[in-house]
Amino acid sequence: MKFFYIDKEIKNQKLKNFLKLDTYSEIAFQRSSFKEIINNSVKGKLDITFTKESEIQSDEEVSIFWCSNVIFIELATQKKFLRKLLSSPFNLFFGDHEGYVYKGTALGLRNFLFHQDHGDLIFLRDEPNLKSINSIFDLRNIISENSHSRYFNTLIKKGQEFIKESSDIKKLEEEFSFLDNVPASIQSYYVKVSDFKTNTGKASYRMERQPGMDLSVRYITDSISYESLKNIFVILEKYFESLQGIKVIGSRKELDFILNKNEARLIELQSWAEYGRLNEFISNHTIFSSVDSMFSLVNDLLLSNEKSFSSKGSLFSHGDLCFSNMILSEAEDSIVFIDPRGGDSFRTPYYDLAKISHSLLGGYDHIINNKASICFNSDMTAFLDFDMNKDKSVKDLFNSFLESGDYKPEIVALVQVSLFLSMLPLHIDDTKKVYMLALRASELISGIKDTKIDE
Repeated sequence: MKFFYIDKEIKNQKLKNFLKLDTYSEIAFQRSSFKEIINNSVKGKLDITFTKESEIQSDEEVSIFWCSNVIFIELATQKKFLRKLLSSPFNLFFGDHEGYVYKGTALGLRNFLFHQDHGDLIFLRDEPNLKSINSIFDLRNIISENSHSRYFNTLIKKGQEFIKESSDIKKLEEEFSFLDNVPASIQSYYVKVSDFKTNTGKASYRMERQPGMDLSVRYITDSISYESLKNIFVILEKYFESLQGIKVIGSRKELDFILNKNEARLIELQSWAEYGRLNEFISNHTIFSSVDSMFSLVNDLLLSNEKSFSSKGSLFSHGDLCFSNMILSEAEDSIVFIDPRGGDSFRTPYYDLAKISHSLLGGYDHIINNKASICFNSDMTAFLDFDMNKDKSVKDLFNSFLESGDYKPEIVALVQVSLFLSMLPLHIDDTKKVYMLALRASELISGIKDTKIDE
């Protein structure tokens, strides 16, 4: 059976201006574009054709027609829905003229759209996981309801709460324990959780639903103003000030966590089947001989600046304070943190600061959400082309935020490179993104490879 993916133009001007996109297929959701999501669920099963509504022919072959502004919020459920479409002997229709999923003949679809001829159509009403997007309101609702979900997690909405489930019981238990024991002085910055349970290979807990949108989406769509960013850093400055009053539990060497993580991630990456080809790419198209050499240089730089880490000690640490884990309220006057790393609650503050930087300045969120591409100059040196705000005022704003806490921008930049390298084995399901992250690490190292703050 043929599958026609109809790429709809964004006609709502407010939504178009917000996204700075022309068609729905380009929208990024859960780290893939709408087009990639539908393609991944269909490829190998159906003969997919990407088309426009005006190009649909009036033939009488039964096919599936899917508009690009209609999306399932969960892949497994989408695959079940596709099986239902394929097995049904009836002509089916979900949605309306603005966006729809239809099974039947092209002639039948045209008769319905242009002549209001329902024929023998059966209308699908009860499809709670199938969403149509026609406005900013629609998009924000979908992102708000799903921004709490990551990787191997499942999120179930229950009134004003979510139930978060995961097959990684240890990780979810550590995450819950962290959130359930956040010090009272900073609890307002963290999502509230309750009712941790384990059951037959899964764990779950309840969490409050946070109205708003994760900061990553706002940032990569260039839909957040400079004034809003200033306000965000006022909030973050107050948060980091509050951390100073929390007593550090236990003694620790501030660099051990970062160095040990780098070592473990490099070993994990070296077992990847594509590792040799990645090294070739780095050797042929950057100033570095291999990925190993980048890891080695970064670790040496970290050790040579150990005094800068020890002088700031350890603070209470979220552990994954990137933009995608910050829910910005609709009024833009508060931030709630979700999805902490869990485990040890105290680390060098430079780690969380670098997590913020790799979203704001490093381009991590842009890479993960397909807002970057690999390019080559005339001598075949590779570089990343970003659809990212490169306004110097944003960097100045971040540096002012760092200075307010007497943190060194050069050390934040160094830890940021370490983050890009340690992320590589976590993205091996998408080879292109691994290459882009490694390339971005090489670019950032080039800017700091002579960094020596400690004398």
